[in-house]
Amino acid sequence: MTVDYTFTPGGWIDADGYVRTTNRAVHPLVDPDLRQLGQGNVLLDTLVLDLTTGWLAAHQANYRYGFYAAVTKGTGLNLRVFAYTGGRPLIWYCVIPDHLRQTRQVSPHVFLQPADNCESQFPPDDEKYLQNPVFYDQKKNRHVAFEDDGEILIRYLLPPIPDDRVRRLSEEFPEANVSRRRNVLHIDEAVKKGTYKLSHWSITAGMQNAFQKADDSAPAQMLILPQRVADVWIWDGTKVESYGAAISEALPSVIDAMLQTINSGYVLPQDRDGTLLERGKIVMTAYSESGLELWNFAARFGRQLKAIIAIEPNNLNPKANGDPGTWYPGTPRPALGKDVIPDLLKMGIKVFLIGRHGRGQVYRPQVAEDVRGRSMHCLLIPSRSFRGPHLRMQPHLSNTDFSVSSCRMTIPFCETRKPVSSTPRIQRSRSFWRSRTLPNR
Repeated sequence: MTVDYTFTPGGWIDADGYVRTTNRAVHPLVDPDLRQLGQGNVLLDTLVLDLTTGWLAAHQANYRYGFYAAVTKGTGLNLRVFAYTGGRPLIWYCVIPDHLRQTRQVSPHVFLQPADNCESQFPPDDEKYLQNPVFYDQKKNRHVAFEDDGEILIRYLLPPIPDDRVRRLSEEFPEANVSRRRNVLHIDEAVKKGTYKLSHWSITAGMQNAFQKADDSAPAQMLILPQRVADVWIWDGTKVESYGAAISEALPSVIDAMLQTINSGYVLPQDRDGTLLERGKIVMTAYSESGLELWNFAARFGRQLKAIIAIEPNNLNPKANGDPGTWYPGTPRPALGKDVIPDLLKMGIKVFLIGRHGRGQVYRPQVAEDVRGRSMHCLLIPSRSFRGPHLRMQPHLSNTDFSVSSCRMTIPFCETRKPVSSTPRIQRSRSFWRSRTLPNR
C-alpha cells in the first residue's frame, strides 16, 4: 500500500518544550523552503553542529575547562564548541552572552589567532583528532591533544584572576598555577644587570570581558575563535590555508549556521516573545601574525565587515614584521594594511589599530592623516616608554560601539623571585611599571 502525505508547518518545540511559531513555524535547523515540506522532504542543516557536550566529555582529564567554568560562573557568558562540517577548520569556539536572547541583530566578532600562539588542530585528520588525538613532537615526546589543549584558549578569554580568588581557586585547581594568572608580571631571574626574564604569557588577556553585560551596557556581539589546522602551513611557496573557511567567502554561511543552532534553544534559551538572532555585519580582530589573514580577508570581502581591530598586526606597512614577501620568494604578494585601510574607510568601516612605535616597531600606519578621518583610531604607545617587551590589553566593560575610549591598556605590577637558601619565595618589589590606565590617543 502506498501512502501519500505532505507536511504543513504548525510550529516547532524548543529546548524548553515550548511550541514556537517563529521562522515560518519551522524549526531553525530545518530548511524553511515550504516547497520542500510540501513534497514531503525534511532537510536538516548540518553545516554546523553543537559539539559542546561531547567536547567537555572528551576533556574530562583536562583541568582547564573546569577552571574556566569556575572563573566565569555567574558572568552570563556561555562557552560553546561548534564543529564545522564543510571543511577546515573543524572546531570553532564561541562565547555567547546571555543578554543576546533579547537581541535580534548580532555582530559576530571573529578573533584570528596568530600561528605561533593559537589553539590548533593536531593531528590534522578530523577523525583521528576526535577519536585518538595522540601525536609525537619532533623530540619524540608523546602528547594527547585533549589532555594538553585549551591553555592558549583560556589565556585569550579569561581576565586576570583577582587576588581575593587566588587561594580558593588554587586549592580547587592546583595544576592551574593560579597565582601566575593575576595581573602581575613575575621576574623569574635577573639574566644580567638591568635585564630581566619575565613570565608574562601566563597573564590572561580577558577578551571575553568586552562581551559581558555591565550596568546599562549590553554589546550585541558574540565572540568566535576558529581553530587553526597545524600542518597546512606550506612555507616553501604556494598557500596558507590553516584558517580555511574563517577567512573565505564561506564565513557568513558558517556564522548563519551557528546562529540557527543557537536559535533552536539548545544553546541559548530564547525569550518567549519569539525573537531569533540574525547576523549583522562582522567585526574581525587580528593579533600579530594573523594580520596577514586580516588584510587579505578585508581586501576581498570588506563589505561583510562592520569594523576591524588590528593589534600589532603583521603586514601593516612594507617591510613590516613577518612580511610574507620575505618568506615566500616568487609568490604573489599578500595585501598590506596601508593599502587596504583607505578602501575600508571609504566604505564606512571603522578601523582600530593598537601597537607600539619607535625603534624596532612598525605599527604606525602609512596612511595619510586626511584619509583617516573619524573612522580610524590609533592607540600607539612609544616603545621607549617600557623596559619590557609586551603589553597586555584588557577590553573595557563599556565597549559598546568601538569607541577609542573603550580600549584600555594596562601595565601590570611586577614581582621578583629571589632564592633564599634553597627555597624560592615570592617578594613584591618596588614596581618599575605601575598599574595604570594609559591615555587613549
